[in-house]
Formats: sequence, structure tokens, C-alpha cells
Amino acid sequence: QGGKIAGQYRDGAKIWDAAAPSVLTDTGAAMFWLKRTAEDTVTLLGTMPDLGDGLLDDPDAALAVLDKQLEAAVGFEPTRIGGLVQNWTRQEFFGGVVSSQSGGPARRAVLGAAVGSIHFAGEATSTRWATAMEGAARSGERAADEVLQKRGSRTHALAG
Repeated sequence: QGGKIAGQYRDGAKIWDAAAPSVLTDTGAAMFWLKRTAEDTVTLLGTMPDLGDGLLDDPDAALAVLDKQLEAAVGFEPTRIGGLVQNWTRQEFFGGVVSSQSGGPARRAVLGAAVGSIHFAGEATSTRWATAMEGAARSGERAADEVLQKRGSRTHALAG
């Protein structure tokens, strides 16, 4: 379970030169990526686990954690000009986020297997790119194909 966090910062070139393109941490801002954005800014895009501490429900506190992680990565205090936090755990149709390659193809096949008429998609069910948007998109296409194949089989059975 978790959410996402994004912050935009001034002095983009200075931050870009000082930081790695992605950072993995042991804090509430578990992982984030840097993206160059307009007018000498960078945007950090990251994930945050739901640790039950309310951090995802307190955008100011969550963004302060991101600020501190960026400061640790670049060696100076960054100036944030905007930010947002999204708690996926609280959303009815999300209920959380999974991003894991552990378990390999066997686990992903089980997670992606249809249960009756319910089909599952998402990066964790992808046979390739299990922790990327590419995997999420391809798994969505896979699930759609499964639905269409079932629909096609039913249509042929009714016509025959």
C-alpha cells in the first residue's frame, strides 16, 4: 500500500548535476526519479509506502521528507516551488500499489490470472518490465485481450 509524491524545485541544472537520475532511500520517500522541467527546474517523482504513520495524509510533512532526501542527495537545501502527494491506499479502486520483481514469472502469472470474469492488470502482473509503466500498459493490453477472447468464444458458441 502506498502512494506517490512529486515536488518541483528551483536550480534545476545545479540539482541535476549533483544528484543521480534516481534515488532509493530508507525513509518515507522510498524512491524518486529526477526529471528536467522548464525554466531551470527539476521535478522529483517518487513513491511512498503507507507505513500507517499518516504521512501520506499530510502533504506538507510528506513533501518535507522529500525535501530532506533531495538535500541529502545534492548537498544543499533545495527550494521547492510546488508539490503534491497522492494516497492510493485511500482510493476505492486502487487500494494500494505494488512494485516488485520478487517471485519472478510464476508469481506474476498467479497475480495476473483471471478469477471468473474478473481480470487483473498492473505492472506486478506483467511478464516483462514488472516495475515499469511499460509493464502496466502491456498487462492492461493482456487483460483486455483475455476479455475479448472470452467474449469471442461466447459469441461463437451462441452462433453455432
